[in-house]
Amino acid sequence: MPDKDNYMSRARDRSTRFRHRSPRRHPIRALAVLAILLGVAGVAGVVVAHVRQPHAFAAAPATTLAHSSSHVLATVPLTGAQNVSWSPSISVQLTQPLRNAAQLPHLTPSVKGRWFWRSTRTIIFHPSERLTPGMNYTISIPEGTRGAAGSATTVHFAVALPSITRLQELLSELDYLPVTFTPSASSGSNALVNEPTTPAAIPLSAQNGLFAWRYSNTPPTLQGLFRPGYWSVLDQGAVMSFEAAHGLRVDGVPSTPVWSTLLNAVARRQVDPLSYRYLLASKALPERLMVWSNGSIIYTTLVNTGVSGAATPVGTWPVSLRIPSQTMSGTNPNGVHYVDPGIRYIAYFHGSDAVHGYPRASYGFPQSAGCIELPLAAAKIVYGFDPLGTLVTVTAKPLAS
Repeated sequence: MPDKDNYMSRARDRSTRFRHRSPRRHPIRALAVLAILLGVAGVAGVVVAHVRQPHAFAAAPATTLAHSSSHVLATVPLTGAQNVSWSPSISVQLTQPLRNAAQLPHLTPSVKGRWFWRSTRTIIFHPSERLTPGMNYTISIPEGTRGAAGSATTVHFAVALPSITRLQELLSELDYLPVTFTPSASSGSNALVNEPTTPAAIPLSAQNGLFAWRYSNTPPTLQGLFRPGYWSVLDQGAVMSFEAAHGLRVDGVPSTPVWSTLLNAVARRQVDPLSYRYLLASKALPERLMVWSNGSIIYTTLVNTGVSGAATPVGTWPVSLRIPSQTMSGTNPNGVHYVDPGIRYIAYFHGSDAVHGYPRASYGFPQSAGCIELPLAAAKIVYGFDPLGTLVTVTAKPLAS
């Protein structure tokens, strides 16, 4: 089910795998609440309307710092602030002038811009470039005030990540999603040609426009996974495909490195080098698997799914690990342990469940311990169409002829 609320916490935590993610806790030292307004758009037929999402991320107001150095009264953003604007107003308010007025606060990572004195006790920073989406920044404020030595103060804050809708727009522009996006202000059908060629100039806010299915015969099981503004396994798979194509850690999390790389890819017009692929397996007898690519069913084969007690689950997951050959071991539902060496053409998609080759006398009915087994010749073909991020749907319904 699409999940709008958990997108930001997932994107913040890259230390765990995408299936087992726990949002990091950040200290908040003021009673402030920051809201993320993500637009909600409806799906109607083939064309999906998109209502513009206003950017509502803003720096927290100046409030007295608790437990800070005596010479710092307040800062904007507050220490611990989340979802700070990409172009924030940064200020430091002091209880007394600094001992050395030439010493100014320092921002890490460095950002182009200028610090200046608004008064003898207030220092303002005006950035001349956009802050990096999702980045954690630190303001280091010099030690001491006139007449007394003090300790340095550091303020930490995190910049907002762009919305899910903007992520979907850019991934669709680079062909990582089976939908297209056309901005309302564009007369063409491809939004990519209208994007700036400088990463820092590419808008981070969602644009007015329309999503549409790229192919007229997109399987209904795939169409049901997309909804503008809502995070789903379809978006996760697209992010994983993008990460794999650009040599990033493949975890399906749209984190700061993903966004930085994505903006560079849009600026350089680096579209997905592969066609869009999708695997759909049916548990209806005879059990079959089809490979759908760029609007066509390009391959179909008989398969075996899991027996009772080790049934292959119904649902959709992205391919997360691929291994050409491996020894597989486990326990059958009857309690008998098995060790099978030399299993070929393996694509894991749900825990220990994988699409892979396995020699059987016949195919088309449940025989496995949860995996989707294919004849070896068929498995070799399918292995060429299931790169990391490829979605695998298991359904109880028969495949459409």
